[in-house]
Amino acid sequence: MILLSRLRWLAVVAVAVVASVAPPSGAKDETGQPGCVPKRDDYFHPKAVRLHQSGTVLVEYSVNSKGLTERVVVLQSTASESLEESALLLLSKMRCKPSKEWISSGGPQERLRLNVLFQFFDEEPAKPIDPEAEVITITTSSLRDADNHTRSRS
Repeated sequence: MILLSRLRWLAVVAVAVVASVAPPSGAKDETGQPGCVPKRDDYFHPKAVRLHQSGTVLVEYSVNSKGLTERVVVLQSTASESLEESALLLLSKMRCKPSKEWISSGGPQERLRLNVLFQFFDEEPAKPIDPEAEVITITTSSLRDADNHTRSRS
């Protein structure tokens, strides 16, 4: 009986952490910035979903000539530590396609900023910390929604 309850709970968590990743608005290389796009993945930390935590993490990073992010740091956050870890994971998996001009002009030494917004579908949108920086929004359903969905299908 305990095993069945645990399996049912895991099924609810699996439904709840299906996250949506929106690429930054400047993912195209029109502005001379490296064209960065996050890898599609579940970045909304399961603990944060369970505790219904949302918020914004402002990160700063560089992009090397191979298109990999490096020297990623959290500058400021309104989110939990688990969501800060999720933001760092997102940046570690992000891949960029910097132009030759960006590389030759010293782009890899530049520091870029990114607002990572973690929010639930049924709540007010999270706000960027730095309005000048790019934004990526990670959304998910709450456990309550997932639990109601699971019960209605039973």
